[in-house]
Amino acid sequence: MKYAWGRKGMYPEIDAQVAGEHFEALVEKFEEHLTADEILADARNTRSPLHKGFEWDENAAAEKYRRQQARGMITTLVPMKGGKAQKTRAFVFVQHGKHGRKVYMNIRSAMGRPEMRDQVIEQAIRQLNSWIGRWGGQRELRFVAGRVEALRKRMQSEIMAMV
Repeated sequence: MKYAWGRKGMYPEIDAQVAGEHFEALVEKFEEHLTADEILADARNTRSPLHKGFEWDENAAAEKYRRQQARGMITTLVPMKGGKAQKTRAFVFVQHGKHGRKVYMNIRSAMGRPEMRDQVIEQAIRQLNSWIGRWGGQRELRFVAGRVEALRKRMQSEIMAMV
């Protein structure tokens, strides 16, 4: 099988083909399965092709993990309405002119500002495209991918109609 990184630049120090083949060897070694702990145990070996993809400085790794936890916390928070959890995020990550960088904002505030509203909608469309890219080639999920693609097209056409 041929391999490439799904997000370019994510692991520039590791060749995707080498990593994919190494993962396949590990899956074979562990009898058709692989866990994150097994990957990490392998990567601890400095001769592993995966080694350079990890942060080995404990303090730096801890700080990166805490940032990941913070992102997870704010992106999974949802607003309540009438005692029920809503099906939308409470906060979104948008480029903010005043701050000159991307920041988290309350979704109501972001949607109330046209330039940020556009960013939120673009993010939603990118996430739909990403889902299609990850799962749309799977034969059993083509029907679902077709529905997601139709939704993406509808969103785009409705956005264009608003402009």
